[in-house]
Amino acid sequence: MTAQNSESKTITSGFSIWVDNEELTEQEFAISPGDVERWSFNTSRGFDVTKDEHTVDFSTFGNSTSYNITRDIETADAEAYPTPYIGNVTVTEGTVDGETSSVAKVEIVNPGPQTYGMKLLVNTEGTDGSFYAVGIPSYSSETFTVELLEPVGDKIAGEGRLYTERPRDTEGALDQVEFVGSPDSKTKQWNTSYEPARGPWLDNSYEYENESIDTDMDNRENANPFDDPDRRKEVNAIALTLVALFGVLAYRKLNRSS
Repeated sequence: MTAQNSESKTITSGFSIWVDNEELTEQEFAISPGDVERWSFNTSRGFDVTKDEHTVDFSTFGNSTSYNITRDIETADAEAYPTPYIGNVTVTEGTVDGETSSVAKVEIVNPGPQTYGMKLLVNTEGTDGSFYAVGIPSYSSETFTVELLEPVGDKIAGEGRLYTERPRDTEGALDQVEFVGSPDSKTKQWNTSYEPARGPWLDNSYEYENESIDTDMDNRENANPFDDPDRRKEVNAIALTLVALFGVLAYRKLNRSS
């Protein structure tokens, strides 16, 4: 974009650029007689990635113009555009409805000018799906406390999905990460390709599994019940009850036969 001053005096002016109804930039400038000013802007960085049809509006004092652009953007692979994403994830403990609970602190970052109505779905080995509606203003971030159903203090593995439509569709998919951690250790996380998943409100809903990560839930599921003193007491009590019952039945049978 170019501005030239052909007058004999300095001119003060300005302009704004809007992309898909959100302001990309606003500039004010003063240009001396005979001078030329040039600017360059990547308007595609302001696109709403959930749309195929895009509008660029350019306005200056006393004049304006618009351009229409068609561009089909895959939201799950929109690295060229500043789309929202999952930032830091921390497994810790917190308070949910007045009760101490395992939680994941999940940061959602919106690095661009567009504002999206989003959803966050977190699955772990013990949590079939914690769902949250997410709205983040442009150029900002917010951290959400996500309730997890594993016991407090557990090492927990899971994944988070960020999307605008449905979790089982790639259309509207924005980001997906996996994580593992506990309140006593640093949470590790890594990006993964978006994998569609059926929400917990549907039949045959998605269940998270990761056999490569050893967690406290895995250890409980694979534990020998006789390794747990309380469990041994329960088993011994059941065994004694069965022995006593067998003795009573044998005694009654013996009395009937004599």
